[in-house]
Order: sequence, then C-alpha cells, then structure tokens
Amino acid sequence: MESTLKFNLDDFDDRMAHLRCVKSMDMALTLFDISNLFKVLENEIDVREYAGQPPMTNEEVIEWFRVTIFEVMDNYNINLDELIT
Repeated sequence: MESTLKFNLDDFDDRMAHLRCVKSMDMALTLFDISNLFKVLENEIDVREYAGQPPMTNEEVIEWFRVTIFEVMDNYNINLDELIT
C-alpha cells in the first residue's frame, strides 16, 4: 500500500498542514518525553533529598515543569508559534 500527500505550498493553509506533517515525529517524541517528566521529577527530588537539600516548593515544581517542557520542545525544534498560526 502507498499513500501520497500533496500540498500546495503557495497556499498558507496547505503550507501549515505540510509543516505539521513534516514535524509530526518530532511532536510525537516531544509528547513522549513530556509524558515521562513525572519520573524525571521523582529522580530530581530523590537527588535533592540525598544531597540534603530542602524539598521543592510547589512554585519550584511548577517552574521546573515549565522550564523542562520548553527544553524538551527546544530539543526537538518544536516551535508552537510556527506550528499554530
């Protein structure tokens, strides 16, 4: 079986649809990494506890998630402004 997608790259909507198709694997990998952030955070908390550091405040946890999500997006070159215009 084969499938061919055609886009008119002179048309703005088609150009956006093309970009989203081209970036689909990167977006899927980004979502996969983001879905695993709770485990990463648990490890971060364990490391802090082992080092004798105080526990993270709610504000620190929220900021950690915000920063880390944007780092993951940068790692896969996902720019929401570019994909959702």
